[in-house]
Amino acid sequence: HRRAFCSANEMGLFYNADDEKSHGMAPRRCTDPLCGLLFWAFLGGMGYIMKYASEHGNLNRLTHGINYQGEVCGVDPNVSDSPFLFWCRKPEPAVGMPSGLNMAAPVCVATCPTVFTTQVFCPMASEVTTQQVSSGSTQQTITTIVQKQVLVDSYPARVVGARYCMPNMPWNHTMEAAVKSGPEGQMITRFVEACGSLTDVPYLFVGVALGACVMGFVYLLCLKCFTSFLVWSSIYGSSLVLLLLGAGFLCTAQNLTGHQADSPLYKEYEPEQARLYSLILGGVSAGIGFLILCLACCLRSSINLACKSVESACECLFHMPTLLLHPVFVALLKICVFLTCVGGLLLLVSCGNMESTAVTLGEHTVAGVGRSFQFTDEEKYFLVYYIFGLMWVMELLNALSLFTVSYAVCLWYYSAWDDKNGEKRAPLFPVLRGVFNALFFHFGSMAFGAFMLALLKGIRIILLLMSRAAKNDNNRIVACLLDACQCCMACVEGGVAFVSRNAYIEVAINSKPYCQAAREAYEFMVADAGEVIVLSGATFLIQAFGCLGICAAGGLMTYEVVTTQERYTSDLSPHYVGEPEFVAGVAAFMCFSISIVFMDILDQCAETLLFVYATSAKDGTADYHLSDTMRSLVNHPAPKVVEQARNMMMTAPAGQVAPSSSAYGLLNWRTS
Repeated sequence: HRRAFCSANEMGLFYNADDEKSHGMAPRRCTDPLCGLLFWAFLGGMGYIMKYASEHGNLNRLTHGINYQGEVCGVDPNVSDSPFLFWCRKPEPAVGMPSGLNMAAPVCVATCPTVFTTQVFCPMASEVTTQQVSSGSTQQTITTIVQKQVLVDSYPARVVGARYCMPNMPWNHTMEAAVKSGPEGQMITRFVEACGSLTDVPYLFVGVALGACVMGFVYLLCLKCFTSFLVWSSIYGSSLVLLLLGAGFLCTAQNLTGHQADSPLYKEYEPEQARLYSLILGGVSAGIGFLILCLACCLRSSINLACKSVESACECLFHMPTLLLHPVFVALLKICVFLTCVGGLLLLVSCGNMESTAVTLGEHTVAGVGRSFQFTDEEKYFLVYYIFGLMWVMELLNALSLFTVSYAVCLWYYSAWDDKNGEKRAPLFPVLRGVFNALFFHFGSMAFGAFMLALLKGIRIILLLMSRAAKNDNNRIVACLLDACQCCMACVEGGVAFVSRNAYIEVAINSKPYCQAAREAYEFMVADAGEVIVLSGATFLIQAFGCLGICAAGGLMTYEVVTTQERYTSDLSPHYVGEPEFVAGVAAFMCFSISIVFMDILDQCAETLLFVYATSAKDGTADYHLSDTMRSLVNHPAPKVVEQARNMMMTAPAGQVAPSSSAYGLLNWRTS
C-alpha cells in the first residue's frame, strides 16, 4: 500500500509541490489545525448522542399506531408481535355488517382481518363499582373500575400505509381520512409521520436523485453551447408570459372575452372581490413583465458579459472530466450524509416520552393516529447540539466542495497551452488533488468557515422561533423587532457566505489561514467591486433558472408517478404513498438541492476565474493564461499574438514606434 501511495503521489495524484509552484500556488502548509480538532471532538459528541438514540429510540414510534392503552403497535413489549392498529366494531349488532366502530379505543392485531368471522380481543365498556368502608370515626369510599377484553367478531379490513387496518367497506372512510390527512392542528405530527413513511419508497428517491443529476448535466451542456440563446430566451419568454398573464387577468376583470364566469377567481370569490383581485394580479403581472423587459434592454451589455463568464466557466468544467463529475459525487455525498443525519435526528426525537393524541374530523374523534413528545432537559440539550452539528457538517461538505473546485480551476488556469490543438492542457487528477489538500492541509480552515455559517444559521433559526412565539402571544411589537433582527442576520449570513467562497480561493492559491484569507478576499472584492457585482448578479439569473427548472421538473414527474402507478396508489402495496403531495415536495426539494450543487460549482468556477485573472493581471501574466472565451470576455490578445507584438516592440529602433500591424493593434494590456 505504501509503494502504491508513493507511486501515485509521484504521478501527481495527491500532492506535487513543484507542479503547484509552476501553477502559481504557494507551498502547502497546515492551516487552522485547532479548528479541525474542535470539529472532530464535536463529531465525537454527536456520536455519543447517536449511541443514546439507538439505545432509547425507535423510528417505528413515529409512524405506527397506538392502542387504547398507549402502547405502540409492533414496538412496545406487550404488542411487539402485533404491528397493525385495528378499530373494533360497536356491540350492536354482534355479527355481520357493523353499525359503527369504536374509534376511541383501537387495539393492536397481528394481521388485519379479512372476513366477518375472525375474532379479535376488544375492550368493553368499563364497569364501575363503589363500596363504603367504615372504620371507627372515619369512612372511606373505594371505587373500582374494571374493563374487560373479550373476543368479538371483526369485519373485513385492508392495510393502509402498512400500519393501519381500514374498513374494507364503502360506507366508512373516517379513519382513513384521519390517517391520510389529519387535522389542521396536527401539522408537526403529520410531518413526522410522513417523514417516517418516506422509508417505504427508497428506490423512488434514488431515481429522483439520478434524474436530477442528469438534468444538471444537460443544463450545463446547454449553457456551454447555447448560453446567450438560453439567457435571452428565458428573459424575453418570462417577460412575455407575465405580460400575457396580466392581459388575461385584466380582460377577465372587464369581461372582454365573455368567459368571466369560468375564471377560478370568480368561482371562488364574490364578483366584486374577484374583479378586484383580477385587477391587482393583472396589474402586478403586467408591471413585472414590463420591468423585466426594460431591465433587459438597459443591461444588455452586462447580461452579455455574464453569458461570456458562464461560457468560460463551462469551458473550464468540460476541459476537466473529473471536475465535470464532481457535482454528482458531491450531490450523492450530501444526500447520504443528510439522510443519515436526519434519520439520527428522528431517532433522537423518538426517545421522548410519547403521548397519544386524538384526531378530530368533523363530528368524529379517532384515537391511535396522533402523538406528541415530551423531552427531558438532557434530551433537549441533545437535540440542540445535534441540530447544530447537522448544520455544521453540511456547511463543511459545501466548503470542501468549493475548495476543491477552486483548486482545480487554479490548476487549469495556469496550465500550459497545447501547441497541437491550441487548447489548455488539462491538469492531472485535479479533483483528487484538491480533496487531498483540503483534508490534509486545510481541513481546519474549512471547518472554521463552516462553523461561522452554521452559527449564523442557528441564531437566525432561534430568532425565527422567538418571532413565532411572540406572534402566537399577540405581541406584535416584539415580533416585529425579532423579524427585523432576523432580516439583519440573514444579510450578515449572506455576506459571510460570499466572503467565505472567495476566501477558499485564497486558501487554495496561497495556503493562508481562514481569517487572513477572508480579509484578503474582502479587499479583493472591494478593489474590483464592479466586476464582482456584475458577475454575481448576472450568474444569479442563470442559477435561478437552472434550479427552478430542475426543481419543478423533478417535483411534477414524481407527483405524476406516485399518483398514477399502482405500486404507489394501491392500499395493498407495501410502497403505498398516502401523502403524494408531501412525497412530490420532498422530491422537488431533493432536485433543488442537487441542482444547487451544480449551480454552486458553476458559480464558484466563474468566481475563481475572475479571482485568478485579477491576480495574474497584476503581475502581467494574464495574457499567457487566458482561454479563448475569457480572452474575448476581457478583450485580451491570444498568446502567440502577444509574443509577436512583444518581439516587434523589442526589435523596433530606439525612439521609433514599431510598424503598424494587426498584432500590434491587438496588444491592449494594462500597464502601470
